[in-house]
Amino acid sequence: MYKTHLLGRASIIVCTSEVCRQVLCDEEKFKPSLPRSITLLSGRKSLMQVFKAEHRRLRRLTTAPISGHSALEMYINHIEQTVISGLEEWASMKRPIELLTEIKKLTFKIIWNIFMGSSSIDSSIGEIEALFAKITLGFISLPINLPGFSFYKSLKARKELLTILQSIINQKRMAKKREGEGWEAKDMMDLLIELKDEDGEELDDETIRDLIFGKLFAGHETTAYTAMWAVLFLTNHPHILQKAKEEQEDIIKRRPTTQKGLILSEVKQMKFLYQVIDETLRAACITFMVFREAVVDVEINVLFNFVATPGVFTPFGLGSRYCPGSDLAKLEISIFLHYFLLNYKVEQLDPKCQKTCLPFPHPKDKGLARVHKLE
Repeated sequence: MYKTHLLGRASIIVCTSEVCRQVLCDEEKFKPSLPRSITLLSGRKSLMQVFKAEHRRLRRLTTAPISGHSALEMYINHIEQTVISGLEEWASMKRPIELLTEIKKLTFKIIWNIFMGSSSIDSSIGEIEALFAKITLGFISLPINLPGFSFYKSLKARKELLTILQSIINQKRMAKKREGEGWEAKDMMDLLIELKDEDGEELDDETIRDLIFGKLFAGHETTAYTAMWAVLFLTNHPHILQKAKEEQEDIIKRRPTTQKGLILSEVKQMKFLYQVIDETLRAACITFMVFREAVVDVEINVLFNFVATPGVFTPFGLGSRYCPGSDLAKLEISIFLHYFLLNYKVEQLDPKCQKTCLPFPHPKDKGLARVHKLE
């Protein structure tokens, strides 16, 4: 443990697995306490900020639409088609691509359609993804809300995004009212609009906006970084790539001739690929810190450093705040790697490129590479 200052706050870095487990799991002594920049940008109803009873309520209500068996089955076809189209496009390009940039576009397209479906909006998905990129920069900046500063630009981008989300909520509520009993949920926002708690109360618009915003961010940013690192690690370790590829080929061989595309039971057979994903999460350490504040005995913030914690695997956190979207994230990465392993290879232009750590660890050239389709 040692003291420092992060984003303008006195903090303690915790590096031993025992203390980290206590900090993450003991909600009687520690509560979430994010830097002010993240607090203002994430929204007061996001799962990152709500505490105790409200956190348990929202988590309980939203788990099934994110990671329930039926929900995951509903998402597979869309993920699959988007991945196939994206990989084909990359391989057709005559120039090298930034793997990270292209995978982020791909994962955002996937997660947007999972959450929003085919909602009619004036902005393109590319424009919305650009808004998220601006917001992300504000997460690691000082909260100075003046023109020219990153935080100012991030707040402005968040306001634009919330306007878009509210417009979609309005459209969906009108469609539900118009169609009456014939209305059927087709995406995650539909499911959230339809949700009712034990008292029969629906989620208000602010809660839906903040929940969707948080899940859109978590659902494409960290997933994209993990997928990029998995591709690079596999490319640089051919014997592991070959073993992972053989597992995918074996799944295809056992498939009935009448079946078209992946099904959830096949994804669950990808034991070795899941080990590859877990090792990628461990080695790349995408999410390298979370914030907690001690509510008794001490008055300073506690920061859990994933990178420096030996002998513990915690890429999705621990305790009651374990990432509710972990199954969806792994499903998305598994489908992406399935088609990559079977049909493509990557030629990295600078395998020894230096790494930078903000906002998440990645090569400085963003994984500049050529994607080739296998014969």
